[in-house]
Amino acid sequence: MVARQFPSLIVGVRALSGPRNEVIMIKVIEIPEKGRGVIACNHINAGQVIAEDPIFEIPNDYNYPPEIDNMRMSWNETHDVIALGITNLLNHSPNSNVTIFDDFKNRTKSVIAKRDIEEGEELTINYECDLWFDVV
Repeated sequence: MVARQFPSLIVGVRALSGPRNEVIMIKVIEIPEKGRGVIACNHINAGQVIAEDPIFEIPNDYNYPPEIDNMRMSWNETHDVIALGITNLLNHSPNSNVTIFDDFKNRTKSVIAKRDIEEGEELTINYECDLWFDVV
């Protein structure tokens, strides 16, 4: 298997729980043995909203190809969603440092820090499902 190279992407996300001019910087990078991942470019406080990603709803009773199936996240009884932002770039960890909040009213998935996250630390979520890969 040939490893794909991803250019670094720096994303500025307005902090929703702080002053309007506060900016949180995160970076999407290639992480060895994992592929793409998201790291903090500076300190993120516990409880901080890191991103609010819009979603795209898809019926959950369809057999999707793996490229779509691996990006689906639960939403409601009849639909799953694909989050259009950093949510689908977060890698798994059983000791994750962020959580995902479903905002049904605004139709978004929010990424929220579960604990303080230090500069350079990878942002991870617990997939809470049967894993299709070996945990690194």
